[in-house]
Amino acid sequence: MASSRVARVLACLTPAGGGTDSCLTAVLRHPYEDWTARFSHHVRRYTVSETLLVVELFGQASGAGAAQRLGDPRWLENAVGRLAPQRPRPYRAARDAVAQVLEG
Repeated sequence: MASSRVARVLACLTPAGGGTDSCLTAVLRHPYEDWTARFSHHVRRYTVSETLLVVELFGQASGAGAAQRLGDPRWLENAVGRLAPQRPRPYRAARDAVAQVLEG
């Protein structure tokens, strides 16, 4: 386990063997513990817009006390389906797009 948040990020950016794995890190609430999800099955790199959208989706859902929605496959499929075609720039556009998805 990494000793700091910076070390965890660096560990995700530099996977063993020089592969192209990516990861998502979070702190779980019950119990409080670090959690990392690694993935490498994606056929292309994510765009800046896609990255903005996913970061904003996680942040807004958590901030609104609705993080449990991220675990609902139907809701998440609908949210991603609505957000995927969008290419928001600047950041405010991503924030607004995600807010609309969370509202309805």
